[in-house]
Amino acid sequence: MARETIESVKSQKKKKWISDDTYAVIREKRVAKGKDKNRYQDLKAEVQKKLRVDKQQQLEGMCADLEPANTIENSRQVFQIVKLMTRKFQPRLQCIQSATGENLTEVAQIADRWKWYCEDLYHDEERNGNEQEYWEKEPLPLRSEVAHAIRQTASRKTTCPDDVPAELFKAGGETTLDRIYRICVAISETGEWPEKWKFSTFIPLPEKGDLKPYENYRTVALVSHASKILLRIIL
Repeated sequence: MARETIESVKSQKKKKWISDDTYAVIREKRVAKGKDKNRYQDLKAEVQKKLRVDKQQQLEGMCADLEPANTIENSRQVFQIVKLMTRKFQPRLQCIQSATGENLTEVAQIADRWKWYCEDLYHDEERNGNEQEYWEKEPLPLRSEVAHAIRQTASRKTTCPDDVPAELFKAGGETTLDRIYRICVAISETGEWPEKWKFSTFIPLPEKGDLKPYENYRTVALVSHASKILLRIIL
């Protein structure tokens, strides 16, 4: 309903540390490209100068935020600021090596390669699928356990494919708690995990060295925050 009421506007990617004045000159430079060579060169030099000024202002702002954060011993904020100030530039490569060492550049090929890697990473060779497993039924979760699990769920975490943040469960109050509690009880009684809770989004994060070999990445799995609530109770 909201998307039908509000007209969608195509947003342009914009780095926060670049000022609106600099972006105005960048747009002017793009217009001059191919039309006025001398004007384009002048604007190009002006853009570089303004970018250096904006970058310096960003660093000064970080330093200004770092001092009070350190004073009140906010280690989380201090770590985040220092990480932003000291991280090295690393170009993003749309290329990864296949199992035979061949460079893959097509999006479909790269996706298939990561799919194979994740399936192989989590494949359990000890289970052949023919073994019959016996499970001891756990007691039904208590409402207090669900409430505690919601409070313990970490905030400011990336959402999974359902796009439901952890903060939503915390801000929902008693109404949300009642609904989540009934869902957890129903799952415990039936033993059937919701299909949407089974989906995970795997994100490869570069760690070191050459970014073509998949061994130089680590994977992070984004799962439903709702499923984490029940998992916290079970585990």
